[in-house]
Amino acid sequence: MRLILSLFDNIYNRNKSLLVFIFLASVLCSLFFLFFFINIGPVQHRIPGTDYFFAFEPMANNILQGKGLTLNGSLPLNFAPGLSVILSGVFAFSQITGIDKFDLIVVLNVILTALSCCFLFLIAKEIFNKRIALIASLLWMSYPFNLWLIKNPNTEVPFILLLYLGIFFYVLALKRRSLKFTFFSGLFLGLASFIRLIGLFLPLFLGLLIFFFLRSDPKRRQVLLVIILLIGNLIAIFPWMVCAFSATGGFIPISNLGPYGFTFGITYLLATGEGGNRMVLSDDVTMLIERVRTEDLNSGIKIFKFLVQELINRPVTLIKLMGLKLARSWYATSQQWWEREILAVQILYLVTGIGGIVYGIKAAKDKTRDIILLLAVIFYFWGISFINVSILRFMIPVMGLVIIFSAIAVNRLIKRIKLCPPCHP
Repeated sequence: MRLILSLFDNIYNRNKSLLVFIFLASVLCSLFFLFFFINIGPVQHRIPGTDYFFAFEPMANNILQGKGLTLNGSLPLNFAPGLSVILSGVFAFSQITGIDKFDLIVVLNVILTALSCCFLFLIAKEIFNKRIALIASLLWMSYPFNLWLIKNPNTEVPFILLLYLGIFFYVLALKRRSLKFTFFSGLFLGLASFIRLIGLFLPLFLGLLIFFFLRSDPKRRQVLLVIILLIGNLIAIFPWMVCAFSATGGFIPISNLGPYGFTFGITYLLATGEGGNRMVLSDDVTMLIERVRTEDLNSGIKIFKFLVQELINRPVTLIKLMGLKLARSWYATSQQWWEREILAVQILYLVTGIGGIVYGIKAAKDKTRDIILLLAVIFYFWGISFINVSILRFMIPVMGLVIIFSAIAVNRLIKRIKLCPPCHP
């Protein structure tokens, strides 16, 4: 036992060794999940989703065949194509080695998830300390809904890694006022949005926060950092912007979904899920959703006018709908699968996360800026989920940041247990 403790102390005191330990521990957690729980959940989740079959796989094959980022002979503009680029490399390696492409995808997902765990550790260590960072990484590598993503070609897996890379360099940029780290932050955040559209406006949001976080710095320095951040972001998405412009003659950075996402995110609440599941909604909320369905809300201005009218005429109903969407972001699924079970698990992380936020604000006043940063990113994703389809998939990428706050609560609990005197009969 002493030998094991001594070995762990040596690993813990060496940052590189600790990162290797976290990487390998994450791989083991992923393999454990794949061995024992790969078939857990609805049967429909045991195979790749339809977006893989009708979009990502065909586009990846077209890339391999030299047809470029095309789908059915044209440039698709309603989803981010980054995963197809990654899959084209996986498919090419599969052709060379003869290894099944789905097996390679799972292996890649395991590796990317382990790397994400390492960068979550680095984020938490840079903001708080090594102990909290280690607890956060252990919680994240065992978080069931993150592990659930690794068994299929889901966009979230590479997106999470790129997102955490961008946030890590952003934290370093704020601390060191570094142009280099600012550029890398924008670059990785841009690459993340190339994988999932939900990250498209995050660099701009974080750029605006620089003026708040560094308000005591010279204004020229603030402006320069913002420009460098946005340049890094534009470099990442510029090739796709050029392709989109050449195909449409308009400025479509990554997608042309537009207001459709907002209206679909509301009207889907009336849909019947797999197995006949359907949400129980009050009559007034149902009628509001029906009005959204029948209205011609094809622009941001029309959506704004509609919401203002509803707020004036039926404010309680609108607030009820907003509250429902805000809550469902943390546990809901697109087909209403296993939502009670998911909520039961999520509550453990959310309650400890809120506790960690409260304690962190009180006890670590010198970390206020960094706490605000983490909360800002969480609220950004929560807002995007609220505007679009309010499901957990949109929130999983930032659950790692929530778990950093959970680690604060767990760390405090461990300390309190150690401080308690031993109980005697």
